[in-house]
Amino acid sequence: PPLPAPSLAGRLAGRLLCGSAAPPSPPTSGTVHPSQAALLSEQCILVDTSDRVLGAASKEFCHRADNVRAGRALHRAFSLFLLDSGGRLLLQRRSLLKLTFPGRWTNTCCSHPLHTADELQPGLGVKLAAARRTRLELGLRLPPGQMEHLATIVYQADCDSTGQWAEHEVDHVLRLRLPAGANEDVQRKLWPDPNEVAATAWLADAELDDFVAERRAAGEPPTPWFELVLSSHRHLLFDG
Repeated sequence: PPLPAPSLAGRLAGRLLCGSAAPPSPPTSGTVHPSQAALLSEQCILVDTSDRVLGAASKEFCHRADNVRAGRALHRAFSLFLLDSGGRLLLQRRSLLKLTFPGRWTNTCCSHPLHTADELQPGLGVKLAAARRTRLELGLRLPPGQMEHLATIVYQADCDSTGQWAEHEVDHVLRLRLPAGANEDVQRKLWPDPNEVAATAWLADAELDDFVAERRAAGEPPTPWFELVLSSHRHLLFDG
């Protein structure tokens, strides 16, 4: 059966992440936390608006606002939506340490495939990347072969008030539904990395609008890609 729905307070409480008594402190303005700086050299996949591969560039290059505004940083990304067998969606609040959109609520896992032989594979590459990042961020081992590709969106957005960071992505929207009987096992193994995730919440479709409005009012708005997917492809997420 679906896991029992917690109260709003319970949904927002998150959990003691990785055994820590408190989440790590956010970096001071204008600096990058070491946990995030270590990822800046990762090679993302540069693409055109039709998602044709053009080459590779570092994560730092791809997210510098000047490169985004100059039109030279469009890169491939994925957004994974994990639903339990009862149709509830796992959300995460991004860590305050994140370079882009810190502290915002979003779908289960969002990141980039790398410019490697495995993750460059058409169709499968973004799913392998989603499995890799979901294990890193949430401690979950998910089967890429069971992920469904629902849609592809293109968006561009500034990430912070400093004007230093921005996003411009061809984002592959993926969904994975847990089979009956798997909910408790996933809940038990859910173990977010506090450098990546500040809190998690399981929400039914009917709860999403109120949740997003409440978190927005509390200064924790959703990410722009999450809002875009909800406005344009929500019927696909919860269908079937």
